[in-house]
Amino acid sequence: MMLTRQQTFAALAATVTVTFLPRRAPAANVVLHVGSSLEDDVSPLLLAAANGTFARLGLEVQPQAIASGAAGAAAVAGGSLEFCKSSLLALVSAHARNVPFVIVAPGSYTSDADPIAQLVVARSSPIRTAKDFNGKTLGTSSLRDVKMISAMEWIDQHGGDSRTLKFVEVPNSTIVAALEDGRIAGATVLNPVLADGLETGRIRAIGPAFDAIAPRWLVTAWFTTRDYAARNPEIVKKFVQALREASAAVNAHPAQAASVLAPFLHDDAARIAKMKRSPLGVDLDVKEIQPVIDVAARYRVIDKAFPASELIAALPR
Repeated sequence: MMLTRQQTFAALAATVTVTFLPRRAPAANVVLHVGSSLEDDVSPLLLAAANGTFARLGLEVQPQAIASGAAGAAAVAGGSLEFCKSSLLALVSAHARNVPFVIVAPGSYTSDADPIAQLVVARSSPIRTAKDFNGKTLGTSSLRDVKMISAMEWIDQHGGDSRTLKFVEVPNSTIVAALEDGRIAGATVLNPVLADGLETGRIRAIGPAFDAIAPRWLVTAWFTTRDYAARNPEIVKKFVQALREASAAVNAHPAQAASVLAPFLHDDAARIAKMKRSPLGVDLDVKEIQPVIDVAARYRVIDKAFPASELIAALPR
């Protein structure tokens, strides 16, 4: 079909207009500030930030070390961190006090098939059974934490009486020395303190204290505020997706995350690669949260138990 002169100029004008439209700049990734204490189960966050998993999903994650769980909770509540990793018991206690935190993803878990904590004594200690702890003083990094209640539960289940125990706060870095000096009779410890103490022969394991809570339960979890999760469901969904992928990768090849974990922990990559690592959760399961709530209520860390589902953020599918 022959075009008229007017039609030809109109077609050329349209072509020129389309050709020279300015290109849109790519949308900037959403920046997230995410906190964690210096523990090996931060590895999925670091790996996903280093290998481009977060970037592929439109997120720029900036990991930040926090001094304590309380500092992380305050930062999330104040908005300077969008997400943080915490012990599950701390989140259970916060919920019981009506602090509006919600769990978005699992951190590490423990199971009777792969225990990550032991109730230990000094190598020279005469203690051999749960009953031997009766009337003794035990150490814990923080009073009313999961190490404390797991020790109480294990001792009660194995013939001792937790009502006779006394607990004092001892930093993780000095807990082996406190055992050797006789300042405390026992303590529940995790890696790297556990691995180092057993390897050097300075401590002796009495029993897997965490197993007393349940055959498998969540030890740590990633959380945000209920308000942030409600206002940013797609961001939360992408954050969780990246953690899920990275957690599965670290579980399959834990040594490969040593290079990103070492700078964050201020430790040696070769040492971390050989160290027994915490198994990581991939999906949230209320059955791995409820036992901690129930034991916390039994030992009066919280006033009463509640359904674990109340702690979990509602995310879009």
